[in-house]
Amino acid sequence: MAQDRTIAHTVTIKAPVDTVFGALSTPEGISRWFTTSAISEPHTGGQFRYVFDNEKPELSSVQEGQYIEVVPGRKVVHPWRFPGLAEATTVEYVLTSRGDETELQFRNSGFGDGPEWDGPYQRFTGGWKLFLDNLKSVLEGGPDQKGKLFGIKTATAR
Repeated sequence: MAQDRTIAHTVTIKAPVDTVFGALSTPEGISRWFTTSAISEPHTGGQFRYVFDNEKPELSSVQEGQYIEVVPGRKVVHPWRFPGLAEATTVEYVLTSRGDETELQFRNSGFGDGPEWDGPYQRFTGGWKLFLDNLKSVLEGGPDQKGKLFGIKTATAR
């Protein structure tokens, strides 16, 4: 019997829903808290490309694909691939306005069974929490911790 391996986190961010949505969907917003650089066409079927340049080059990576669903101010859904695994998982951000705050419900679902999935599931269970904490920090005026936590290089102005 397959086990349900879904990573779920909820975080409340002291920022309006449109600000949080922008951080999840625009190239500038995404690179502020998550990636080194990003290309994003934030609409259902639009393309995305997330570049993670790491201080250790062997840990650098790229995520790219098409958005599965985008509802402005409400939801962003896209595939997430792990190196060496044929199937993608699904990442979903759902936003709810709570006045001047936003509740973000996060899910990463679709992890398969078997030892090849165990490592990615274990790493990302904690990893997503740290990234979401970084999103909260950045949007609430705190520091960007992605370099310190993950070795991801910060984007430079061009």
